[in-house]
Amino acid sequence: MIGLSAPWPTKGEIDVIENVNLATNNQYSLHTIDGCAHPAEALAEGQVNETGNVLTTSCFVNATGQATNEGCLVADNDLSYGAKFAQSGDGAFATLWDEEGIRIWFFTRSAVPPEMATASPSPSGWGAPTAFWPQSSCNTAQFFGPQTLILETNVCGNFAVDVFSQTCSQVAELCTDLVVTPTNYVDAFWEIKYIAVFSNSSGTSSASSASSGFTTTSGAGAGPTGGSNSASTLGPWTLLSPALMGAIVGYIML
Repeated sequence: MIGLSAPWPTKGEIDVIENVNLATNNQYSLHTIDGCAHPAEALAEGQVNETGNVLTTSCFVNATGQATNEGCLVADNDLSYGAKFAQSGDGAFATLWDEEGIRIWFFTRSAVPPEMATASPSPSGWGAPTAFWPQSSCNTAQFFGPQTLILETNVCGNFAVDVFSQTCSQVAELCTDLVVTPTNYVDAFWEIKYIAVFSNSSGTSSASSASSGFTTTSGAGAGPTGGSNSASTLGPWTLLSPALMGAIVGYIML
């Protein structure tokens, strides 16, 4: 998700599914202007409740000691991306953005919470998230604005090229050696069961219009922090900040 109406990364970026080549672990990250971070001391003392492996702590895109635009990275297990992700039957990714910060979960298909496909998701019962950036070290009202949800497959982008020798050298010497062969794209696609976005607000629920054969559903119900929900099953969406809406929870079922 990328912030709107301002030069990037003024309104922030939230990466829910991201990695390249033959990498085996999904990486979650935030990308911001200077000042947003994973709380290093709290992490060292085990005070941040998350199950992922923190790789970098500064979300600033030009942070000293980190690669350009690396952001504050949290790595998931090897069921979250690549071959084992497919072999395990895929799964669901969920993001909660509320007054406490930004959290991201990943569930294998067999572990997806049963209410996730309903109009009343309950993140409070999902256990510790894989990644959690608390407000104490990243004030989302300051570093994030309304977001656009984007699904993208990038061919030989900077990230993929920079780590190609570590993540794909057994297949080819260079990324560009692969992209010129049409048959390499036969299995390159997104297979998505549903995408849902919920907002917790005091107004009546509404939903974005659907396209591409998907249906749109919406309904009022008890949300993660009370109030009514609005739900949409296809984007793109403009997601307002929790300062305006109370809380946002969105997820992708693959």
